[in-house]
Amino acid sequence: MRDLSSLIEAATCAEEGKMFWFLELDFNTTLRYTDCDVDLWGVENRIDLVTEAGDFLVTESGASLILEQGYESNKFETMPFSISAVNYSAKSSVDKVEIEIGNVDLQMSAVFLNEDIMNKWGTLKVGFFDSDNQIIDQTFKIFEGLVSTWKLTEPKASITLVNEFVLWNKKTLRKYQSACRWPFKSTECGYTGAETWCDQGYARCLVLGNTDNFSGFRWLPDLMEKQIYWGKTT
Repeated sequence: MRDLSSLIEAATCAEEGKMFWFLELDFNTTLRYTDCDVDLWGVENRIDLVTEAGDFLVTESGASLILEQGYESNKFETMPFSISAVNYSAKSSVDKVEIEIGNVDLQMSAVFLNEDIMNKWGTLKVGFFDSDNQIIDQTFKIFEGLVSTWKLTEPKASITLVNEFVLWNKKTLRKYQSACRWPFKSTECGYTGAETWCDQGYARCLVLGNTDNFSGFRWLPDLMEKQIYWGKTT
């Protein structure tokens, strides 16, 4: 459940607020799109413009003023795209959102086929405008994730963004142990000093000043055969 600001809630209840989506794809060249019928410019982390956080969105006439004041603006091009329901879960599962982008002119085909977009970051934000086409409060982030799958057809291109939990979806041959898994002085170990031995224990790693690279779970022996009461401090 995401809370809207009081300003946005008031405009929405008065049926004066108009909602627009903002999509940012961090590919080799960052792509920024909005489903608004005109291009919009965003100024991130502004200092003197209303607040010091978030994005300040303006139309083309406002963008010229922003540039004159020395701020860097990011253009969100008008682009037809649609968004499926964003799937969230309280469990340790992968949240995801599917986005379909217009591809009649094959613009997205050129992007998808000329670079590897898998595991690139994408951000989805939403913003509200009042009856005078002024941004209400600031945009806020709905979803941020990695490109998991993509598909191209002539009328549209679709991508699926998933959160970083997807990086945990791996099978492993390694087992949990209290000793360090890395061979002494290996690349993973990273120790390059004059000492010639290590017993893979945390105490020895501490003496060698290399605990940042210790890969064992040193508390496991203390937890063995011990009953744990969740939520109890003593």
